[in-house]
Amino acid sequence: MRRLAVPLLVALLPALALPALAGCGRIKSVAKRVLRGDDSDKSSAAPPVMSGPAAATPIGPHPRILLEPKTLETLRARVAAAAPTWKALDAKCASRMNGPVEYPDGSDYPTPGIGEGYQGEEYWQAMHDIALCSAVLRTIDAARAKALAARGADLLSKMSETSGPHAVNPLRDDGFGIRFFATAMAIGYDWLYEELSPELRAKVRAALAMWLDTYDAKGFAREHPQGNYFAGYYAAKAYAALATQDDDPKALTWFADWHERMHLKMVVPYYSKHLVGGGWPEGWNYGALATLNMTWPAWATQTAKGRDLFRNPVAPFAFPFDQSIHLLHFAWPDRIHVDDRGTNYEGDAADATAPLWTLTVLPELLRRQGDPFAATLQRYAREIRDRREKKAPPWMDFLFWDAAAPEADFTKLPLSYVAWGMNTVALRSAWDESATWASFTAGPHVANAEAGHMQFDQGSLAVVRGGRPVLVNAATAVRRREAGQPSLHSSGGNDPVYEELFGDHDKDKKKGNRTVFNILYARMKPGAGSAEPDERYGQIAAMPPKPKTKLARFEEKDAWVFLRGEHLEDMYRRGKRGEARVAAWSREVLYVRPSLFFIDDKSEVGEGDLEQWLAFHLAAPAAARAGEPGTFDAGPADRFAGTLAVVKPAGATFRTVDLYDRKRVTRVEARPSNAERAQRWLTVLDASGTGPGAAKIQPLDGGVHGATAEVGDQSTTFVAAPHASRATYRAKTGTHYVSNLAPKQDFKIAATLSGDAVSVVVEPGGSAKSSDAGVLAFRVGRDGQVTAGAK
Repeated sequence: MRRLAVPLLVALLPALALPALAGCGRIKSVAKRVLRGDDSDKSSAAPPVMSGPAAATPIGPHPRILLEPKTLETLRARVAAAAPTWKALDAKCASRMNGPVEYPDGSDYPTPGIGEGYQGEEYWQAMHDIALCSAVLRTIDAARAKALAARGADLLSKMSETSGPHAVNPLRDDGFGIRFFATAMAIGYDWLYEELSPELRAKVRAALAMWLDTYDAKGFAREHPQGNYFAGYYAAKAYAALATQDDDPKALTWFADWHERMHLKMVVPYYSKHLVGGGWPEGWNYGALATLNMTWPAWATQTAKGRDLFRNPVAPFAFPFDQSIHLLHFAWPDRIHVDDRGTNYEGDAADATAPLWTLTVLPELLRRQGDPFAATLQRYAREIRDRREKKAPPWMDFLFWDAAAPEADFTKLPLSYVAWGMNTVALRSAWDESATWASFTAGPHVANAEAGHMQFDQGSLAVVRGGRPVLVNAATAVRRREAGQPSLHSSGGNDPVYEELFGDHDKDKKKGNRTVFNILYARMKPGAGSAEPDERYGQIAAMPPKPKTKLARFEEKDAWVFLRGEHLEDMYRRGKRGEARVAAWSREVLYVRPSLFFIDDKSEVGEGDLEQWLAFHLAAPAAARAGEPGTFDAGPADRFAGTLAVVKPAGATFRTVDLYDRKRVTRVEARPSNAERAQRWLTVLDASGTGPGAAKIQPLDGGVHGATAEVGDQSTTFVAAPHASRATYRAKTGTHYVSNLAPKQDFKIAATLSGDAVSVVVEPGGSAKSSDAGVLAFRVGRDGQVTAGAK
């Protein structure tokens, strides 16, 4: 299986053991030309040689990478107790003894036997299985341990060829395989050390040097610390250095370079700024293994050298701990799925299930480090594991999962969480499995832009109820395939989502527009005699520090959450002469628990004959409601998702699109009726799922920027005040929210009943105080009485 094209590769993904990592190289290699231009002028020189006291730190005996004596003692106790995780690994190791061990140019998936798999992934799994079994059994069943070690040695020998027909070019797919080949060889070298011949050890050291020297000089993404390629490189260099110290003088150089250049100068500063609060910008398809590859090296340094890089007082590495919290908060309520932003290919990845590998490992890391969140994460991880048919690899389960570890109730956690590094936030109504959950993002592109895996969706809101998407991340949702539904690749070539993101716009004006996100779009209108304009729509990978884009406001109360994304215009492509297409765009979201969202947009396009429109992607089918322009009910009646209503600007026109004719996602396009550059939009989303036609959403009269949503017996009104000190409007009784007021100021609220409506005046003075974000919440009873607060 050599360098498969994306269509064939994606079709094979369900059969692979890895969590849908394949296809990365093809997306990356094309995307880097689209995003950043030709990089042929970049230097291919190796990084400078680093040296320092950390490299010379004494190192423990083999095995030393994650398998220090205390861990081996714990694992051997599990063997003695016949723990289920040992039984599974024991059976896997027995099966690994059957059939041939293939060279990399042999059969990838021999049955029985061990082959390369996808660019070394199967070697990686097999080496961990075999070497772990051998290391643990060394004092329990010496004969079997030796037999396993001999099998591991055969595998090491086959995968460590540096020349000839069996050798792998380390730059195949720009170096994708370093995450598997180099790390597996280092693990085998360390865990099987006593059973390896001097000749084989030397051969493995030479292979590690070839992989690392080549990647140092020419490997993809080696100069940017965020991304799945860099994570594999980062892990490979650390493992190789730790495994071979005392045997190879290069080991000290490798470790010094890894620790001083890669870890302290690249990773720690970048992650401390752009991944505070966790997350993986490329999405969890890549984030599952990449998170571990960014975690294991520091942990291995601790077990091998006794150095604590996590709590380095000068340069602490908090990312694995932040990631543990992030994973729980960015999980959908159904205990199966997680935030599905990022690149998720058709197949298993598009299901966006919680990253089982990561959740198997991180609770043990937290326990080892004495982190109080360990018990909380353990409980969540167990619930995920209990619901998944697929299991973590046996070696990973045995080494890291402790079914008897203490647990704590995660449903007592806060209902919102901000990952300030990525400028993204997760919100939920409650912690039960049918709750409403949402994510919002408003920040610069913090992944490696050349990889093309972080999406172009800043300013986008996504909403889920339980496990049912309502306002969807369309690039992932449209790639989900139900039984009997044809593949997006059925006609060959790249799938339409890829073409939408990275297609050749010069050849086909319908490609490369990036119109699959819940954001604003603008470009020059088509010229005379041209069916399509020359320009693309959409955002670009604008990286720090240039864009000012940020999550400028987050405020949470018991009943509501207020968000504001600012300078979203900085994420958009400009005209051929650098002129702005989106001159300004800010988005405010008021989330009223449990399931109501008011989305307030201010946009302005640049000079020229430009068009602008908002896109919202709903669970299909989404049908326009008769007699209520701009209102759409989403989902079939038996699985109703929710209702979207674009109530401002008045007179807007609408178009719906069945995305790629899949009947999975409907895009609603809202366009203003006038040609003014500056527009004010107001959209209301009810995600309660009460049924088609149940939610009644109406704009307020009198030029007021506001709306009332009636769902069941609850009436909720939102108004954006025209001035920081005053608002006057007429609406229904019920709960009212007024935004855009001066923050933390006292206001007087007067309410006058007139039939079933109420006239409201908000002005300075009185005892009702606006929030830190300038939101005033109150209730107007049917008797006209005003009560401060939203409860």
